[in-house]
Amino acid sequence: MAPEKNNAVFTNKNHDLYVQEEDYPECGDDNCIVRIRATGICGSDIKFWKSGHVGSIIVEDPLGMGHESAGEIVEIGKRVTKFKVGDRVAIETTIPCGACKHCLGGRYNLCAKTTSIGAPGTPGTLRKYISHHAAWLHLMPPTMSFHTGALLEPLSVALAGIRRADLRLGQPVMVAGTGAVGLLAVALASAAGAYPIVGTDINESRLEVAKKLGATYTINVSNKTPEQVAKEVVEKTGEADRPEVAIECSGFESSIRSAVLALDSGGVMLQIGVCGNENISYPFGAVMDREIDLRYLFRYKSTWPAAIRLASSGKLNDLEKHMISHVFSLEECMKAFETVLNPNGNSIKVIVR
Repeated sequence: MAPEKNNAVFTNKNHDLYVQEEDYPECGDDNCIVRIRATGICGSDIKFWKSGHVGSIIVEDPLGMGHESAGEIVEIGKRVTKFKVGDRVAIETTIPCGACKHCLGGRYNLCAKTTSIGAPGTPGTLRKYISHHAAWLHLMPPTMSFHTGALLEPLSVALAGIRRADLRLGQPVMVAGTGAVGLLAVALASAAGAYPIVGTDINESRLEVAKKLGATYTINVSNKTPEQVAKEVVEKTGEADRPEVAIECSGFESSIRSAVLALDSGGVMLQIGVCGNENISYPFGAVMDREIDLRYLFRYKSTWPAAIRLASSGKLNDLEKHMISHVFSLEECMKAFETVLNPNGNSIKVIVR
């Protein structure tokens, strides 16, 4: 029997948001029970609640929310040997099948049979207790807080993007959209030796955080056309240091267009932000004439150990201080979600504990 109620946050196809008591989970021989201590609210959580879908993934049945989490192990399955009760762990969100060609080829993020926490059919981590396969739990160092542990999932997204863009030492970079993942991309690009780094957004407070995390220049793109933004980027960097890599993190067509237009010839455009409209237009002529490589990112693979090392190394400019803006209890979930939605709330990453 659970020592306390297993309260969990849900949404449904009617766009309700509510806390519901769930059964204490069964551990399973290969699993661990984790007492969740911190969970970050992601943009996909907001989309599931307000829009009822993220891309082609549609909310039909009640959906347990949350996937950016860290906690402590309170129970261990019979076949689990690498953990003990009391270990502090971060939770890797997806569990691939391990047998398909993508898994066997090392690209398990593309596995079509993946189960994913906080997506339809799998309980989310905005709850007190969850059972999770031990192979996809990652030990956190004793000095790492649970709040920083909750940042490891979006940090993994940004890290996977940096790797997929093949970012190199000394390359000029543009990060379009400085939400949570964009800010983490700025921090990682800075740690990787990129220079100069240009961050763009419509939110001035986020741009201020981008500067603290390593952005050389920032541009507020409010009321500017993509062409105007691209021109301003090049004015900031100079033609010789025009971005060779653009990492787009917002998913808005205008931001995508500005990133493409700002890129130098032969540059790489890496798309992380999920587009709400699947039928967007690119400035095709600019892509074609300047041989710009278009690359896309889906989740992450083999990033968590590196993300843990980076987050605990001090190389990312005190992530917790700059990234976590608000903290709420699980019972205050409505207030937490409304804080994310509030355009005047200056939220960066909202944590539920």
